[in-house]
Amino acid sequence: MTQLKGKVVIVTGGSEGIGFGIVQKLTMEGARVVFCSRSAEKGAKALQQLAELGLEADYLQADVGVRERAESVVATTIERYGRVDGLVNNAQAEWKWVPVEDKTEDAYDKALSSGFHASRWLMNAVFPHYRDQGGGRVINFGSRRAVYGAKLSAEYNSTKEAIRGLTLSAAREWGRHNITVNVICPACESAATVEYMKNNPEMAARTLLAIPMRRLGKAVEDLGALVAGLLTEDARFITGQTFFADGGLHLKRPE
Repeated sequence: MTQLKGKVVIVTGGSEGIGFGIVQKLTMEGARVVFCSRSAEKGAKALQQLAELGLEADYLQADVGVRERAESVVATTIERYGRVDGLVNNAQAEWKWVPVEDKTEDAYDKALSSGFHASRWLMNAVFPHYRDQGGGRVINFGSRRAVYGAKLSAEYNSTKEAIRGLTLSAAREWGRHNITVNVICPACESAATVEYMKNNPEMAARTLLAIPMRRLGKAVEDLGALVAGLLTEDARFITGQTFFADGGLHLKRPE
């Protein structure tokens, strides 16, 4: 399929997990994808995996938690292709299971810079291009954990809800420029979740039972497909929305 043929899309945190699934799906749909991550080694591995699938994308090594690097991703994309049509803010640093009172300043700084600030910097960098070319798409990533205040992840929750607030404000302010801004809260398979479930079978069973569809999402077929759909012309009137791509898991509130 080529429903995104001719579109240029940036994907952050795209060398593994959900991000890599999104990169695969967008390239399959004909988009020219520029993806980035902090690890050049993981980026090279992702490019090799794409090549083995007969797919092609551009990779930039960049820590988008640093403003200059985030802005350089957009600048480089514009320099190479003359435009950008979609921005997928997927990057987010890992967090630790620690009570609120024991969270460190460094934990909050790391979460906010890699998630909220990175999303903000990239959105601001693409905005003038979107405005001048008559429109564009932004897709941010939130979290069900954040929406319902799950335990032991306060820095992550705070960051993800800040991203959701940013999404809603930008959707309201940028709509007149034909720019759509939406957020996705996923529950998706990744190498990390598969490994965790393998090592914690009882927890895995409880998690799957809490999902009405009794499975986690697939990075390419489920999350990638949703992102691709939101980038098409068919979604041109959808903005300011929170999509729970989690098989119904959000219907069960976390304890």
